[in-house]
Amino acid sequence: MTNRTFMTVEEVAAELGVSKSYAYKIVKQLNDELQKLGYLTVAGRVSKHQLFPQKSMLQRSVRERRICMSIYKDNVTGKWRVVYRYTDWTGETKQTSKRGFPTKREAQMWEHEQMLKHDAKLDMTFASFYEIYVEDKKERIRDNTWGTKNNIARTKILPYFGERKIAEIEPKDVIAWQNHLLAFKRANGKGYSASYLRKIHSQLSAIFNHAVDFYHLPSNPAQKAGNIAIEEYKEMLF
Repeated sequence: MTNRTFMTVEEVAAELGVSKSYAYKIVKQLNDELQKLGYLTVAGRVSKHQLFPQKSMLQRSVRERRICMSIYKDNVTGKWRVVYRYTDWTGETKQTSKRGFPTKREAQMWEHEQMLKHDAKLDMTFASFYEIYVEDKKERIRDNTWGTKNNIARTKILPYFGERKIAEIEPKDVIAWQNHLLAFKRANGKGYSASYLRKIHSQLSAIFNHAVDFYHLPSNPAQKAGNIAIEEYKEMLF
């Protein structure tokens, strides 16, 4: 028998009239609050008893969310600056800015990327989605483990995929990236170990899985490409 005490992300989205990705953020926020109070929670689900008392407030906050960006030129430096202000779903006003753009076009491109991140639309770059992944996952993973995962992402994954649109990355691109890693050699002539290569690939796959599970990416290209082994790579060289 299905337990109807808890609502899935899809059910929360339908109940509040919001996107699945935004509903996920609501579920995460409510579960975080419950955990702080000592309650047990279910990942990806929220208790109806927790959601319904706050339904009116949540719907109101969804309607009242605002985002505003302004682009300015610094007459002293000749550079362009973007100021980005928005009200999050808790009602808190936040602001960030980015300076030093050589041209107005570059400032507008950055502005567009921030809008996509705010709305969680996957027309964004892989690097921008990774920042969303960090925000969603960092507090749920032990510091030592997170340090390793983040280092792998920033040194082995982002330099290759960072500027690509995440929705446009295909299995063939992942295979090309794998071959790039396999071809790497240190000064002593040795490459990465098989276990380290698997760890790198697993981190890439985890990021894509998060996009699939919560942000409507159709499929995981890293999963389709498979985790290539060093022995298989050596066979292809002959």
